[in-house]
Amino acid sequence: MKIASSSADDWSRFDRPASAADLLAIYRYDNVTMTAAIQRGTVFGCQFHPEKSGPALLAIIQRFLDS
Repeated sequence: MKIASSSADDWSRFDRPASAADLLAIYRYDNVTMTAAIQRGTVFGCQFHPEKSGPALLAIIQRFLDS
């Protein structure tokens, strides 16, 4: 899966899947939309901060394992 990447110096853009069909979830922070999760076939990836996610992250992981 090709990811369209951005320059480390250009915070106006953030990595996003090259194909919109691979996009599973986004999040918005400070009026900027960013990719949160992608999937193609059986390959899945997500962005999170475990030290800040607490019970919400544990619930997401459990649902992923149960599916």
